[in-house]
Amino acid sequence: MDNQDKAMFKITGAVVAVAIITPIVLWGGWYTVDEGERAVILRNGSNIGVAGPGLHFKIPLIDGVERVSIRSHSIEWTGESAMHTYSRDQQPAVLSLKLVWRIKPDDASVSQVYSQYKDADGIAGAIIMPTAYEKVKTEFGQFNAITAVQERERLNNVIEQGVQSRIKGPVIVESVQLQNIDYSEEYEKAIGDRMVAQVAVERVTQNLKRDKKQAEITIVNAEAAAKEIRLIGDAKAAALKAQGDAIMAAPDIVALKAAEKWDGVLPTTMPPGGTVPFIKIPENSVARPKVNDRPL
Repeated sequence: MDNQDKAMFKITGAVVAVAIITPIVLWGGWYTVDEGERAVILRNGSNIGVAGPGLHFKIPLIDGVERVSIRSHSIEWTGESAMHTYSRDQQPAVLSLKLVWRIKPDDASVSQVYSQYKDADGIAGAIIMPTAYEKVKTEFGQFNAITAVQERERLNNVIEQGVQSRIKGPVIVESVQLQNIDYSEEYEKAIGDRMVAQVAVERVTQNLKRDKKQAEITIVNAEAAAKEIRLIGDAKAAALKAQGDAIMAAPDIVALKAAEKWDGVLPTTMPPGGTVPFIKIPENSVARPKVNDRPL
């Protein structure tokens, strides 16, 4: 092979190399990250940083990128995977729950999750699920079976706060929802009968309170009526007393009243034993003739 052939061979090899390397550089030298994830940058397998959303560049064949989701994730314990536990009064129960959580979006949390658990599924299986399972059973065990039914909202709040306080680190527990509580058929029937009886007792109590209130109203009305009658009687008695006192103070007022009412006509018939109406005229009210005025 002469020098010209060797030169052509080298040129051809260079062209082939460029043709092979160029796509690798073009396609392997940049990457994008979505809003709901973060990218862990690996240089020869070593974690050198975290990239946020947007377009980024890396060294081809040297740098690698591992994406970690920071979106909300849910874990459900339902059906065959529902939690089997006991209440405070030793009643077996099956709990259906839903837990919503997410990885914190800061670089340190994302880097810790990748380094220790690789991704969201890894930390969910290693930390979140077993911790939440244990905490839910512990909190539920503080409630009697009937109390868990009657105060379900408070129970849910206690469970949620307990799980949130127990699960720390690079994740956030957004919510824990207690979806259902199942007891044995016998116990659920007993609860139903007890609630029916309680409703009946509450109804009777309410009726008694209503009757008591009505009785109180009746008593108040009766007392008011009695007071009114007493006031009227006192007023009449006072009027009669005043009238009597007036008569005692001026006896002639009786005759005056009789004279005012008499029309001056004497009765034409007299019943047996009857008397003629008589009005006593005071002596000082009639003028008497003088002695020297009498005829001789």
